[in-house]
Amino acid sequence: MKPVLTHLCLFAALLTACVEGSPGVHEEDTTDLSEVSVSCQAGTDCASGVCDTATGSCLTAACDDGVKNGGESDVDCAGTCAACVEGAACTISSDCVSRVCANLLCAPSSCDDQLQNGDEVDVDCGGLCGPCQLGDTCLVDGDCASGDCRDEGAGLACVCPAGTHDDGAGSCVAADFCVSAPCLNGGTCSSGTSTYTCICPTGFSGTNCENTVNHCADNPCLHGTCADEASGYTCTCAAGYFGANCDANCEQGPNDCLTVNSCDAVTGEARDCNGCDAGFTGPSCHTVCATAGTDCLAVDTCEQTTGSPAACTGCNPGTTGPTCEAACDALSTHCNAVTACAQSNGAPLTCPSCEAGYTGSDCTSPCDNTGTNCLVVTSCAQDTGLPIACTGCVAGNTGANCSATCEDTNTGCLVVTACDQAGLPSLCDGCVVGRTGEDCSGGCARPVNCLGASTCEQSTGNLIQCGGCAAGTYGPTCQNACTQGQCADVVTCAQSDGSGRTCTSCNAGYWGGDCSNTCTRPTGCVGTLVCDMATGAASSCSQCAAGYYGANCENVYTSCQAALIGGQASSGTTTVDPDGNGGVVPFAVHCDQTTAGGGWTLFSPDQLGTLGFDVNAFASDKTQVLFYLRHSDGRQFYTVAQQLPAYAGYDLTWSELSSDHLRVTFIPVSVAAAAGATQGLRSNGTDLTFVNCDANPNSYLEFYRTGASYSQASDYNLAYAWRDTKLPLTDAIPVNYFGFTAMHFGGCGTHSTSPYWSTYDGMLDAAMAVR
Repeated sequence: MKPVLTHLCLFAALLTACVEGSPGVHEEDTTDLSEVSVSCQAGTDCASGVCDTATGSCLTAACDDGVKNGGESDVDCAGTCAACVEGAACTISSDCVSRVCANLLCAPSSCDDQLQNGDEVDVDCGGLCGPCQLGDTCLVDGDCASGDCRDEGAGLACVCPAGTHDDGAGSCVAADFCVSAPCLNGGTCSSGTSTYTCICPTGFSGTNCENTVNHCADNPCLHGTCADEASGYTCTCAAGYFGANCDANCEQGPNDCLTVNSCDAVTGEARDCNGCDAGFTGPSCHTVCATAGTDCLAVDTCEQTTGSPAACTGCNPGTTGPTCEAACDALSTHCNAVTACAQSNGAPLTCPSCEAGYTGSDCTSPCDNTGTNCLVVTSCAQDTGLPIACTGCVAGNTGANCSATCEDTNTGCLVVTACDQAGLPSLCDGCVVGRTGEDCSGGCARPVNCLGASTCEQSTGNLIQCGGCAAGTYGPTCQNACTQGQCADVVTCAQSDGSGRTCTSCNAGYWGGDCSNTCTRPTGCVGTLVCDMATGAASSCSQCAAGYYGANCENVYTSCQAALIGGQASSGTTTVDPDGNGGVVPFAVHCDQTTAGGGWTLFSPDQLGTLGFDVNAFASDKTQVLFYLRHSDGRQFYTVAQQLPAYAGYDLTWSELSSDHLRVTFIPVSVAAAAGATQGLRSNGTDLTFVNCDANPNSYLEFYRTGASYSQASDYNLAYAWRDTKLPLTDAIPVNYFGFTAMHFGGCGTHSTSPYWSTYDGMLDAAMAVR
């Protein structure tokens, strides 16, 4: 049992920091700073929780006293102290270093929490969160997506680099300094990082090409006149001169020119001759008469202006005439073209090929199909007369000259019985899988669920057998749907008969290869259950019963306080397992999660003496117990019973627990068993005391169940006083948790039974809870 108690005590320390006061409200520090003069024996005597035992004085709350006090949300952090680190308790975001308070605990900062925290330089950017955008705060250039962090009068911020500007959508684009078209007279504008540059056309200069250049200003033409132009100047030379500046004399030219009329103004060459020497041609008579571009074998003479031959000695094959300008004529023969003919009269000499149907060197013999596979020979070899092209082949043959036999290569035919001249089958004896028709050129009709190569009838194309079926279908033509069962997606099954269904995933609550097995439901799972498809082991449950938690609702809270810490904030019946899956079977209790901070575990009077466990396992805080009172008109009240400050530090002890009554002792026997000693308890902050009259330990509360034999009724004023400290209960406790009707407050204290309670103010019975 001790490991369980230690676990609960650790949770109690956390609960103290989380549940004091109203949930979600950040408490102000109401500590009286003057309490340093108050005497104490232990920290619980002081509002600050800190006692200097050496001087017996209460100390003021501080940020290093190791106690959660003042306005702190956890020990020595938040409030007026430094912010809390990740995992510490909190109530508002400013309690945490990360400024993120989730589920009353400080959470780590993230890059999407809409806060500036961690190493961020602005909200969710900078540091490990990536670059900041235009306008965001920055420290260095590397903080910005634009790469430029500058102070432009309002502090450091991300801006666009020089030469760019914000396009209004958060991106930096290059500045265009040419938008105003500053360049004149056809100048080209080039935009830089801070200004523009004009590239001026010839004849213009200046920043914006606004100035005009006069190229004739220096009189560059020595023997001629100058004409200024945009790109320079042009000289018109006087007779006898040439060159760009008219500074050279025309030469008379070589002997091939009979008379020079003028020369080229640039090169000075004799470009204009009046007559050429024999064998020369062209304006300057520099060109030798040539046969290029003619059919002359040799040119005797040519024209000066055109260079065309005037007389030829011999012609190229296929031409005839004095200047070889005429083509040999083949109209009178079966030649396709006459390759040579007499120059004088054009008579044919040789033929390169014959007309269709003829053969022989002179193309006078007709083609003959005797001994061939051709039906009709349309052309044949000129030298041998063998067929080259046929119109139609005899059965079983193919090819241009019908010399090849029919084959079924890559045709889809099983056996080719006839083919056309191109070799394509025209009649087949059977088709390969997936083909149909007399020539097997058609494809099998295939339904959408058929996969792979399919077989169909050759004559009709009707499907006979699918090569495979799409998932979810079966049958020869995949016409049937596989049974779905509890499969969550498309299933597969045997094509032959639909057996052997397999699934890739199952619906919630089922497992196995065919999803036919039902998941074993954990005790605490009341929602949708998902289990491992291979083993059936539970993997997740959408909703847990009260008191259960975990991915599969497999865990049970050890107490109501553990349930509160685990997130069960609503009051009600909860299953608990105080010994942590030990020897005691988990059972139901009532959890009060709202009164006095919540986390209270209530037992039904019928459970006393029958549970088979130590009630102390639930009491992680043994300095206080919560009692409930029920009025005859239905109202309910509560009282927090605690030890007196003088006895702070002593744990509450369950001195007796039986099937008919419960005794709770607040002061150790060694202290209380002394005549004249002050005994009692504190009820909702009010001290209720009496003086020990018989040297017996009387500081205990003892309650008896309904129908118990104890019925003494005397000295009950202190019981009434205890009951008068009650406070209204916000959430009602089920009636079956009440049932204590007699109260014994020590031998010198008070006794009372329910008849006296109801007579006094209508109180019927009581209930008890610990945490």
